[in-house]
Amino acid sequence: MLIAKQSARRSQPLPDRSRLHRLLRHARRAVRAGWSWFLRWTIGYGYAPWRSLWWLAPLYLAGWLEIFRRIRPQDLTALHRGEVFHPALYTLDLLVPVVSLKQRDAWAVHGGYEWWTAGYTAIGWLAASIIAAGLAGVFKRD
Repeated sequence: MLIAKQSARRSQPLPDRSRLHRLLRHARRAVRAGWSWFLRWTIGYGYAPWRSLWWLAPLYLAGWLEIFRRIRPQDLTALHRGEVFHPALYTLDLLVPVVSLKQRDAWAVHGGYEWWTAGYTAIGWLAASIIAAGLAGVFKRD
């Protein structure tokens, strides 16, 4: 019920306050609609933060089973002696930035895997920020 209320509130047009607002109305509506869609389907406007797990689980499985499990030895450098590379832990270490599993600190990746690591790190920080803000009630307006 509260999610439907937020969705209805966010779908109402904003009032025009100046000439600049009138000129940017269409762009603002598109950005607002995209942000509203993102919040609804990721955390339910803060009322259902568990929804983010449905987005993160496939990313975790893809990183573990398809991307970092297939890494070649020449694309991986150990930064500490005696470390063993665990693709599942490495992926989780990238997606959950608030907890260190020491895999990111122990390995340096090269080649195209640098982009995957950067992407997963950015997604992890975005997800952590959105989930924390949703739990704190930042997006709820009653």
